Amino acid sequence: MNFSAKVTFVSFVIASVGVALAIQNAWLCDDAFISFRYAQNLTRGLGLVYNAEEKVEGYTNFLWTLILAGGMQLKLYPELLSQTLGVLSYGCILWLLFLFEKRIASDKNFIPIGLFGYALFHHGHIFATSGLETALYTCLAISSFYFFDKEKLKTGAALLSLAAMTRPDGLLLYLIAGVYLVYLFMRAEKNAYFAVFKQYLLLPHLTFLALYGPYWVWRYQYYGWAFPNTYYAKSGAAVDLEQGIRFFSLFFKSYYILALVPLAGLIYYLRLFTRVKPDDRNIKIIILLIMPALAHIAYYTKIGGGFMFARLYLPIVPFLFILLGYYLNCLFFGRKRLLAALIVCLGVVFYHDPYARQKGAPVIDGIVAEN
Repeated sequence: MNFSAKVTFVSFVIASVGVALAIQNAWLCDDAFISFRYAQNLTRGLGLVYNAEEKVEGYTNFLWTLILAGGMQLKLYPELLSQTLGVLSYGCILWLLFLFEKRIASDKNFIPIGLFGYALFHHGHIFATSGLETALYTCLAISSFYFFDKEKLKTGAALLSLAAMTRPDGLLLYLIAGVYLVYLFMRAEKNAYFAVFKQYLLLPHLTFLALYGPYWVWRYQYYGWAFPNTYYAKSGAAVDLEQGIRFFSLFFKSYYILALVPLAGLIYYLRLFTRVKPDDRNIKIIILLIMPALAHIAYYTKIGGGFMFARLYLPIVPFLFILLGYYLNCLFFGRKRLLAALIVCLGVVFYHDPYARQKGAPVIDGIVAEN
């Protein structure tokens, strides 16, 4: 068995362990029952409402709620359906991590460190279920950028529109995708200007709008507001940097291994700039992996984070692990690369649980270990 086959086999084993741990940690969050009730009322012909004849958009996961309603119409229990879909989405994330890392790898003997890290990431297991849309949104987010990297732009745009319908945060990703499309347009040959414009700027945006546009028009007409009710009632438009920094600090102190991402990135780019100019691959990585992570972190820090520990950062964690794997594979070779992979795995497994020694309610600065 050659090295590549061994890596694939080990990846499958570790991914299987991750899925098994996600199933083992299966649970249901009370917030999931909000979506269950909206879905139930839809199947009863009352519309997407929590209470009959009260059109209030108290959910922020339209596509997830719609899928649950479809399952309930087929007489499937939403509790089990949501957990099953979450685990399937989690498994898909692991597969996409392997494909993404393989695609951007610096050589054939790469080790999918990002896959290893995320498969062992405890809160990835926790929020693979919960009844919430977290795993599905994360899957759609990473898959859309994977297809953008392959320059299958219409597929990427379609997946991105589904992500935005699953959680409004997807609109942040759409803005970054727009930057990437402009980059592709700028670097393309302009011999056939309209054809290039159509390929890189027109068709991807039309694909996104063809799916997301009718949904947004419907929800605005149905509920009468540009954003979900929670945006106005909670903190979507607010600024609470102090609490946001607490949320940021608590998460990255717990998963301290992710501090290697900026450190390894700094070393990598310093070495790169002293030797050659960044090539097309490096620019793509900056736009497709670094910018989504920074945009989500900045937004969630601005609004004060969330009350569920780690949950809002879950969609960007795969991006961070892919980055970490890419940098470490570029910086190390041979046995040093294996050692780097081992250190990452150990760092993820032996993360610092800030709630471990707490008695009573697991709350720190208003941030709860919800499960």
